[in-house]
Amino acid sequence: MLFITFIKWYKKKKNRTPKKINSILNARNNGTEEEELSVAQIAKVLSSLTEEKQKIVRLKFWAHMDFKQIAEYLNKGEAVVRKSYYNSLLALKNRLR
Repeated sequence: MLFITFIKWYKKKKNRTPKKINSILNARNNGTEEEELSVAQIAKVLSSLTEEKQKIVRLKFWAHMDFKQIAEYLNKGEAVVRKSYYNSLLALKNRLR
């Protein structure tokens, strides 16, 4: 359920930059209490991923890069990036349940 909340939140707020998201994570009274909790939980779970997987998820969600661009940026194969991304989403989904 929390994962679905994250996806809805992301689609609703996808014009936010990482800087704005960091300010939300650090602020106490921005948005509803449920949204703050969700963002904090998602950030905590995201930080439990490897550094490379965190980069891939952040580049995909917040930088709006496609898999080819991310692969070039990280000097990885596109298939490796795609698989890592979907494995990361699955891990996030399972940890947020």
